[in-house]
Amino acid sequence: MSRLFTPIPTGKVDPTTMTTHRFGFDNVEDAFVMMAEKQDNIAKPLITF
Repeated sequence: MSRLFTPIPTGKVDPTTMTTHRFGFDNVEDAFVMMAEKQDNIAKPLITF
């Protein structure tokens, strides 16, 4: 996993360009439901803490 996340702080990869939906931590359950039911073309949700 560390190899996967290494490019993010360097700016080589911007994960926000792949984000289709954003959720606060309080709504993480909503994100899982949407992913499980494939609602609203959700592909990559971003959970903020």
